[in-house]
Amino acid sequence: ITDAGERQKAKDLADQSIADVDKAVTEYASLITALPKQQEVLVAFKANWPTYVAMHNDIYQKMVDGKPDEASAILNKTSQPPFNAVIAALQSGIDQINADIAAAQAEAIVDYRRAFVLTAGTVMAGIVLALCALAFVFYGVVRPLHRITAAMSEVANGSLSAVIPHADAKNEIGEMAATLKVFRDGLMETERLRIAGAEAETRNRQRLVSERAAIADQFEATMGTLAEGFVHSSSEVADAARN
Repeated sequence: ITDAGERQKAKDLADQSIADVDKAVTEYASLITALPKQQEVLVAFKANWPTYVAMHNDIYQKMVDGKPDEASAILNKTSQPPFNAVIAALQSGIDQINADIAAAQAEAIVDYRRAFVLTAGTVMAGIVLALCALAFVFYGVVRPLHRITAAMSEVANGSLSAVIPHADAKNEIGEMAATLKVFRDGLMETERLRIAGAEAETRNRQRLVSERAAIADQFEATMGTLAEGFVHSSSEVADAARN
């Protein structure tokens, strides 16, 4: 570039790019305080970046001083090693970032699978617990209640010999069964007393009939004796009158 205005524009553009790079490096350094490998890459970049910037300024100064051949030599030869070192450092940083991203993705996949397995296990455990709860409700509550209800119907229909299930259970079902058993036993006792009373009444009735029959027989015998004596007396009176 031989025109001074064009050179200045190029210089300003390069200076702005350098300033942007320095700003990005500062911000990047604050983000990798816990990343040792990234810090190593940044150290390598900082070791070569000032040399490259100094050569860039030197090239510009050679152009200003009217020494294009020296500027070209610096650009094509001297600046290549630090430039390549800077590019290598940047590429190393990019590779490290890609490696970190791949590792993070692999870790995320592992975490996802672990979370999936844990979630699936939790869901399965919940299903098993729900089934166990349903089984407990059916076998521990519903089925015993049905059996107690059936026994209650038998007792209500007069079958006092019905077996009361779960009367020994130590829970609310057992309390209900025990209450029904007490009720059934009370009905059985009432029935026993009724039968005993009926039998006693039958015996009393039979005794009264026997006693009345005995009184009637005694009365009949007595009246027969009296009648026989009366007839005998009448005969004697009649005989005495004829004589």
